[in-house]
Amino acid sequence: MQTNGTPINLGTFLHSTRFPAFLIEDRIEALKKMSRKGSDKDGITDEFEKLHREPESQLYISCKDGRKPENIFKNRFKNIVPYDHTRIKLDTEGKENVGDYINANLIEILSNDDKYIDFYGLKRKYISTQGCLENTVGDFWRMMWQERSQVIVMITKELERGRVKCYRYWPDPGIIMRSGIKDELIIENLEEQHFDHYIRRVFHLSKQAKDSENRIGPRKIYHYQFLCWADYECPTDSVEALMEEVNRCSENEVENNVGPTVVHCSAGIGRTGTYIVIDILINLIKRIGGHCPIDITKTVKMIREQRATMVQTEAQYRFIYQAIAAFIKLSKASDEERQRRNRSHASPLSSLPSTPLHQLKHLKLNGNISPCDLYHNITPSPTSLTTSPSSFPKHDSANMSSNLSPGTVGSLSFPPFLQQTETPIVLLPPPPPKKNFQQKKAQENVGTVLPEQHKAYMTPVDQNR
Repeated sequence: MQTNGTPINLGTFLHSTRFPAFLIEDRIEALKKMSRKGSDKDGITDEFEKLHREPESQLYISCKDGRKPENIFKNRFKNIVPYDHTRIKLDTEGKENVGDYINANLIEILSNDDKYIDFYGLKRKYISTQGCLENTVGDFWRMMWQERSQVIVMITKELERGRVKCYRYWPDPGIIMRSGIKDELIIENLEEQHFDHYIRRVFHLSKQAKDSENRIGPRKIYHYQFLCWADYECPTDSVEALMEEVNRCSENEVENNVGPTVVHCSAGIGRTGTYIVIDILINLIKRIGGHCPIDITKTVKMIREQRATMVQTEAQYRFIYQAIAAFIKLSKASDEERQRRNRSHASPLSSLPSTPLHQLKHLKLNGNISPCDLYHNITPSPTSLTTSPSSFPKHDSANMSSNLSPGTVGSLSFPPFLQQTETPIVLLPPPPPKKNFQQKKAQENVGTVLPEQHKAYMTPVDQNR
């Protein structure tokens, strides 16, 4: 049990929504204990309901563009339209009768706002959008090209409970599809891999050059379709596996300076918002560590300032807690496993402290073979130690100077476990008169003294280096 750390006032811990990430399981348990009598509502329910009652949630934010007559038919749901100030505006390329509207918003980390200073330094961008309609597929691919996005996270099936949730906007494997304003965008499905909970697809996206047969591009697009997250519900299995794969792809496979990750479900607010909040918090914890403060309520507020009604249900809000707790637990297990592997793969010299040096004193030097050689079958080099006392420094100021490199004395280098000390180490033959020795030890600020027989554990140093 850990007995040190920072004391926490439990009253503050419960009434504040900000807490250290590694204490998330404690917070969940505390919030569950705040259940109301005769009701299944608890502290997590209270947090979610309070989000809707706060003054910021009641402020009117302009959504005029999404309600224009020419744009209404591009909305999957009449009451879910993008905020004007963060909506993605498509390039019309100077063409008449071509609109700039798509039901999509840019979601950024608002760390310049004092309210969200905890996110400072975190660079994450997303485009939150609805599932495609048949008449918005061209707009979707225009957005992908314009914003230079290379990763799509689709958190819906095309059909759920007999209802179309998203029109299929990509071609089958090996098929080429054209889209855009005048079929200038070319999409090719290069590969499709099916996993337990998601499908990974790789597309090529290119653009037909004007007045030419040449193509601009292609760009690789990575498409992840999550299959186990139904509308208004939460996945029974953790979503971290999908997120890790998406983040691995974003870090290792996509080009530098690419655009935002595109995330969509059906409406582009419930599952989409939940995914984005979890991804932001996980990346914050990865960046700072388990001790970093997180605030789930504030994170939801931040993305709601950029797209309406993000994280739509209490179940989705509760799932954020569960997903972060699962991530913390998995991280702890991974750290423990990594430490175990590091211990088992430790270098021979660094493992020597587990065998006390005094237990090896009976081993005698045999020519150029040292006890370390006997233990680890190391063939001695021509410069290996001999029993000659000439290799030991004399007790004068020249040989006790501090001009030697760290971890060395004379022609000897020390194994790693002895090099970790920050004070000088001096290897001495049979001691000189006690008075002179103590005086020199004090003058040179010597922290560790090794007796002569310990030379067997030292490795020769090439002084010509």
